[in-house]
Amino acid sequence: MLALILTAGLIIKFGTHEKVISDNWKQELIAQNKQNQKMVAQMSGDVKNYYQERIAKNEYRIDHNLKPTTGKTFGVLQMMQQII
Repeated sequence: MLALILTAGLIIKFGTHEKVISDNWKQELIAQNKQNQKMVAQMSGDVKNYYQERIAKNEYRIDHNLKPTTGKTFGVLQMMQQII
């Protein structure tokens, strides 16, 4: 049990990084949506739903001029997306 907690802590500490929001955030969201559309075309089930939800959130932010907030993102998830 201790090993599991320790492993989870290490993943959170070293597997995450601060996401910096640039001044071109709208263009970045548009580009991200294009990439996410490609993923939607290739995936099914929950993974497809995840990307469709991301697209909808990004479109809402763009339409309502809501700059994304900063926060931690999981580098592991981004790496897996590139592999897929």
